[in-house]
Formats: sequence, C-alpha cells, structure tokens
Amino acid sequence: MNKYIVYSHPEGISLNGRQYLLGDNDELLKFDSPKAVMDYLAQHGIEATTEDELEEYDIWITKEDES
Repeated sequence: MNKYIVYSHPEGISLNGRQYLLGDNDELLKFDSPKAVMDYLAQHGIEATTEDELEEYDIWITKEDES
C-alpha cells in the first residue's frame, strides 16, 4: 500500500527543494491516507480540510513513490 508524505518548500520557493515532515527521531513521517495527514496537521495547529487549503500554507501531500 502506498504511503503519503508531507513536504513544503523552504521560504515558499520551489527552487529551494523539498523539506519533508519528520518525526521526533528525524524519520520521514508516512501516513496511510490524505485524511490521516489532515488529522495529524490539525493536531499541530494547521486547520485545513483539503489539499487545496494546505497549499495556502505551502504544504503539499504526495505518495511516497512519487516524491
């Protein structure tokens, strides 16, 4: 099953490459679904319910094998 990962671009500039969401031990956080991503981010102060709303925060979701 594909996992979903979360990233943003430092300073909001895509030329800077991707900055991935990491856990406490600097491991790449992987989620089972986009909804699981939204739930995790909501617990950490990001109030978005769709991927389009996440773009306003310069946060993106992709499947692990597409990154």
